[in-house]
Amino acid sequence: MDDCSAKTATTAIAGMPPNWFHKRLLSVNTLMQAFIDSNCDDKQVKLNCRNVDKNGNPEREYTVLQVLRGLESSLRTKSDSWVTSFLIFKGEQHGLNLLVRFLTFRLYVSTKKQQQQRQLGSAGEGVHLCLLCLRIIMGRQFEQVLVAKKKKPGKEGQGEVTSSSQASSPALNAIALIIAHPNALLSAKSIALELLATVCVMNSGAHHQLVLAAFEHVQREMAEERRFQSLVQLFTTSAPFHRRLSVSCMQFINFVVNSPFNPPDLNLRVCLQVEFRQLGLDQAYLKKRLQNCSSADQQGHIQAYLDNIIDVGALLGQSG
Repeated sequence: MDDCSAKTATTAIAGMPPNWFHKRLLSVNTLMQAFIDSNCDDKQVKLNCRNVDKNGNPEREYTVLQVLRGLESSLRTKSDSWVTSFLIFKGEQHGLNLLVRFLTFRLYVSTKKQQQQRQLGSAGEGVHLCLLCLRIIMGRQFEQVLVAKKKKPGKEGQGEVTSSSQASSPALNAIALIIAHPNALLSAKSIALELLATVCVMNSGAHHQLVLAAFEHVQREMAEERRFQSLVQLFTTSAPFHRRLSVSCMQFINFVVNSPFNPPDLNLRVCLQVEFRQLGLDQAYLKKRLQNCSSADQQGHIQAYLDNIIDVGALLGQSG
C-alpha cells in the first residue's frame, strides 16, 4: 500500500466509533489466541480486521497496523467522552483490556511464532503503535485506568487480596515486558521507560509497587536471574549509542529508586540501590558514565541518582 492509500485508510478508520475498534481488536485477539493454542500456520489463520456490517455483508478489510494507526489518531484527536467510551464499556475497561491483550499476544507471537510476521506486519511497528495509544491515554489524564490493579485471590475466607504488594497491573506488566523484548524497537523501549517513570512519581509514589511488580513479571517471563537485569543490560549496551534511550533508562532508574514516597521509605530506597549496584550500576560506573556523556538531561539524572545514594555505613557510624 502506498503512502496516499495508507493515509486514506487511517483517515477513514479514525472516523469510526469506539465499538468499531472493540470489534476489530476482539476479532484479532480471538484469532491470535486460536493461533497460539492450535499451533496452526498462517494459511489456516489470517489475522486481519474484517467484520460484517448490519446486513451481513463483508466490510472492507483492514490490516492490524491500519486499525492501530486509526485508533492512535482517534485517541489523540477525539473528545474525552469518545476516549471514555473506548476505554470503559458496560462498567469494564473493555478497550484498554483489548489493547493490552493484543500487545501481550504480539510480544509472544513475535518471539515464538516467527512465521506469522507477514500477517501481523512489523512486530516493532505494532508494539510501537500500542505504546503510542497507551501514552495518549495517560497524557489525557486517564492514567488511573492504566494502573488499575488485577486482584489476586486471597486465602479461603479472606476474599481477594488488594494490597499493592500482592496486586499487579496488566497494562504495566505488558509495558515493562517491552523493555526486555528482543524484537521491540529501541524507540518503543524509550517510550515504555518514560511511561513507567511517570507512573513511579504519580500520586507521591502511590503506584510505585505496581512498577516493581511489573519488573518481577518480566523476571519470571524472561527467566532472568535478577529483577531489572534486562534494563541494566539495555542501559550499559544499547543505550550509550541511542541518546533518547540512554536518558530514558537513567530517568527511570532515578525515579524508581528515589520515588517521592510520602512518608519516605528509606529501607526500600536502600534495597533498590543495592539491587542496581549488584547489577553493575555502582558509583564508579555512573561517575565514568557522567564524565563521558554529552546529554545534559542524562547528566542531570545521573547526578541526581548519585546525590541521593544513602551511605548505610556512614549512618551506622553516626548512630554508634
